[in-house]
Amino acid sequence: MDETISSDSLDFETSDDLVSDTSTIEQRLTSLEGLTRLDYKIPGELASRLDKASRNEGVAASNYLLAAFSVVLSRYVQDDQLAKVHANQTFGDLARNFSHDASAFVDHEGFSHELTLSDFPRIIGSSAAKSCRVLFTWDISDDSESRNIDLHLASCGQPVSDSSLQVLSISIYYRDTWWTQDWIDRMFGHIQTVLSVATLDSDTPIKEISVLTEQERTELLLGFNDTAKDYPRDLCVHELFEQQAQRTPDAVALIFEDQQLTYGELNARANRLARYLRSKGVGIETPVGMCLDRSLELVVSILGILKAGGTYVPLDVEYPTKRLEHMLSDSGIKHLVTRSEFLDKLPTTDRLDICLDIDADRIANEDPRDLGIAFDSNRLAYIIFTSGSTGQPKGVMIEHRSIVRLVFQDCYASFGSDRVFMQLAPISFDASTFEVWGALLHGARLVIPNPGLHDGTMLQDLICRHGVTTMWLTSSLFNQIVQQDPRNLAGLDELLIGGESLSPTHVKSAMDSIAGDLLFVNGYGPTECTTFACCFKIPRDLLPARSSIPIGRPIANTQAYLLDAHQALVPIGVAGELYIGGDGLARGYLNRPELTAERFIQNPFSQDSN
Repeated sequence: MDETISSDSLDFETSDDLVSDTSTIEQRLTSLEGLTRLDYKIPGELASRLDKASRNEGVAASNYLLAAFSVVLSRYVQDDQLAKVHANQTFGDLARNFSHDASAFVDHEGFSHELTLSDFPRIIGSSAAKSCRVLFTWDISDDSESRNIDLHLASCGQPVSDSSLQVLSISIYYRDTWWTQDWIDRMFGHIQTVLSVATLDSDTPIKEISVLTEQERTELLLGFNDTAKDYPRDLCVHELFEQQAQRTPDAVALIFEDQQLTYGELNARANRLARYLRSKGVGIETPVGMCLDRSLELVVSILGILKAGGTYVPLDVEYPTKRLEHMLSDSGIKHLVTRSEFLDKLPTTDRLDICLDIDADRIANEDPRDLGIAFDSNRLAYIIFTSGSTGQPKGVMIEHRSIVRLVFQDCYASFGSDRVFMQLAPISFDASTFEVWGALLHGARLVIPNPGLHDGTMLQDLICRHGVTTMWLTSSLFNQIVQQDPRNLAGLDELLIGGESLSPTHVKSAMDSIAGDLLFVNGYGPTECTTFACCFKIPRDLLPARSSIPIGRPIANTQAYLLDAHQALVPIGVAGELYIGGDGLARGYLNRPELTAERFIQNPFSQDSN
């Protein structure tokens, strides 16, 4: 599953002119004052291989270094056309191309190769300029010890060079308002990595050359993504709920207005509905539509459908008729759990409607004991349709195991019998998965607001009255509440926010206004990854220094990779596309095998299929 982290286009103005006027070069190297210097050495074995390889190819070592740096730079800015770098050509070809360009100036003392990248400072995290000039110059001399290579990273119009390299002993001068030592260290490491591959086999295609050092690759694959954690992966959601109901049958599970259900009562009501559904033909992975407002019946229905072996498909009567028609048709719904008041709002299809009010007596007469139906945790639990903002809404198929993986971990939220969750998200939105099962699989209480809840004051009343500890809000709703009065969120222990980018201004306003230790969490994850893939606990000292809030790191049993166009890992600090894997990944898109094959690909960094 991939998600584009940064869609900003990168504009390049390239100059392939090689300048032979030594005085012009010297003018560009007039001063190194005010810069930070770091000294490096190419290891002896690599230096020997560089000399040998360049001689075998019939090119100068400087051309090898220019080729290596060009490969590194093209990976930084995600453009294979930069500096004549083409993904399918070999490294040797690239070095020879640079050698050919330079051949016209062999009788001169030196020349340079210059590029202008109009959006490179954004890549390196600098706001100092809108463009960056990369100038690579060298002195052609028979004396290898005096053969110098200078690399300059400077803003257009900036007369001071920002870095300088020598072939074997390298000194890099850089402007520390633009660059960090970590970045310069990594850059040198990347150049060495490319040279290590290229000097062993110059016929290696450039697209197959990784710029990552072994340490960086290990950090990205085994450090950043070391998320494995034990959880009951072989049990289904309803089985885990039944175990909880056996442990705490008298504990309050649901609260709605002045009504409540204990775990034992909720389990019994769901069992009755499940048996009734079974009698109407619902079996393993039967899609069952569900059209209900927030209520006790809503949670009973979800649990009853799962106990019967079915797959629930939430429908919202506020959706446009054409969207509802598509969802009913695409999911093949033949059974619908609803109330009679909603029937007139739903398109007419060939289906059986189970109305909880009309069929109440029949359902109540069913056996309240657990059904004891066993099936694998890789069975479908629900199908939620995407918004369709980029085309036709797509049904995303989520399995039981993915839900269980979401709520059996403690890296982003607290779970336990002492917690009180708010069920605020529409059931057709996958955040409801976190709310419902984060509470009910751990013996916690789930507070269900009236569908008419519409402002922060009413929300604050519920938080205080029921001692709500954990809540999830969309970014837009969070902003509205903060603008009204951020103190309406007081009393919570944990607030998860997501759905779109967070506003640092609103988060800071809430932090400054609410006393106590309320934890703010940025929760990121597309529907295809079961609610959350990455989370970031926002430290109070982060703001207002940041103009944006990170999405954090992958949660337990989840992997996240930033990859380039060739599905190779990008270096730390470089933009790429976000690919997500792990146990939270959906089975795919309903009735869309081609799109599923395109978007759900084999993980190249794991033996698992996710």
